[in-house]
Amino acid sequence: MGCLEGKVAIVTGGTSGIGRAIANRYAREGAKVIVGSIDASKFEIEKKKNKNLCIEYIEIDVSIEENICSLIEHATDRYGCLDIMVNNAGISGPGGSVMQLDSDPVIRAFEVLFNGVLYGTKHASTVMIKKGSGNIINIASITGLVTFINSSHVYSALKSAVIQLTKTAALELGPLGLRVNCICPGFIATPIFGRALNIPEDKLEKSVEIVEELFSTMQPIKRSGRPEDVSNAALWLVSDQADFVTGHALVVDGGASCGTGWDPSNNRFGILAKAMTNL
Repeated sequence: MGCLEGKVAIVTGGTSGIGRAIANRYAREGAKVIVGSIDASKFEIEKKKNKNLCIEYIEIDVSIEENICSLIEHATDRYGCLDIMVNNAGISGPGGSVMQLDSDPVIRAFEVLFNGVLYGTKHASTVMIKKGSGNIINIASITGLVTFINSSHVYSALKSAVIQLTKTAALELGPLGLRVNCICPGFIATPIFGRALNIPEDKLEKSVEIVEELFSTMQPIKRSGRPEDVSNAALWLVSDQADFVTGHALVVDGGASCGTGWDPSNNRFGILAKAMTNL
């Protein structure tokens, strides 16, 4: 018996990376999981890999509100309820200078990274309040909390918006029995970085290895983040052990958001002290 036995969960963007790890972890803990993903080409592969787990795959685009409605209706029609909603689906968004941003990719990023979370929260909560309980998890990012990470302007801004939406939704839905939290991953090695660079699908796994090696140097804990690190947090947040936690942005980043390294000789006061030695 797993800790999610009898629970029904939806995970968007659950065919790779963080979403896949969360969906698989929930299923291993006994949940009935429905994955909504735009990447239908991976469904048969995932079904074969997870043939012993209760995971169903449905093609959706989270930027289309009707798709989210249909996904949640399918879950409730099939299982009678919805206990967990993980709004994970995402894209990297446009990069480059703020002075050179084109409107179309900005709009698309907004539709996926913010609207997708908003629609998932809206329609999941509408179903959950009938039962008087439920958990919503939004996948944000440390780029929504700190600026020195040098992420894109648009991605960072939208992840900040997700964090604030999580907090305001928690205020509204807490008295109705629902908990709403978000996870802010740091440098997690997933295929999203290869996709952002237009790496071919058959080479994405190799790209993850390269990302993993690079990310191993970018935080106090000297290894790359793994999707399983985030799935561990996602499991705890929906468990009974976290039943007094809501409106929280849980950072899972190996310390990356703390800064670039502790060196007392290289902090601002140490530098000033050296500069003033001849006064």
